[in-house]
Amino acid sequence: MEKEVYFRSGSLELEGLFHLAPGQKGVVVCHPHPLYGGEMRNKVVEALVSALSAVGFSTLRFNFRGVGRSQGSYGNVAGEISDALAAVNYLQKESGAEKIALCGYSFGAAVAARAGATADQVSALVLVALPLSLPPAPELLKCSKPKLFIAGGRDQIAPAQEMEAFFSQAREPKELCLLDEADHFFVGQEEELSSRAARFLQAF
Repeated sequence: MEKEVYFRSGSLELEGLFHLAPGQKGVVVCHPHPLYGGEMRNKVVEALVSALSAVGFSTLRFNFRGVGRSQGSYGNVAGEISDALAAVNYLQKESGAEKIALCGYSFGAAVAARAGATADQVSALVLVALPLSLPPAPELLKCSKPKLFIAGGRDQIAPAQEMEAFFSQAREPKELCLLDEADHFFVGQEEELSSRAARFLQAF
């Protein structure tokens, strides 16, 4: 069961929903673009949290700065990267998890990629509909952490063809899950993508 929590990202207080599990693994989930209605109660984010908590992960989803009850204003990606790393630190402290994965959807995937590629506290990445129009840090291509890329075959914002080309250049270990019938919003595909993410992270 999730509980409402607040934690610090620099001088700002951010709101989140935290689920504590008895295991030693945790996941932070980042939501879509805050300037286009993205927030932690997004359906894809909720599906990911539900699937991961069901298989024993502690989870934390949160609102980036300026969203909901989180203080501040849009941070032009750099601020959101700081928020994601603050969320990882909070989850690690509160859960005692030995391994923490960073997961994101759309804009949240771009943030997770940049924040998690080199952060020592992050053990694995799950990137759903990663928009390559927001270029991931070069470190992502060199990242040797387990990485799952989930793409929709009909995604017009993060086209599968672009993801396949990017994926081919990324270092192992890596996995690509292509959902042929899904567009960028994964309507009706939330359960499938979240179960794929859960199976992947159970192995890391």
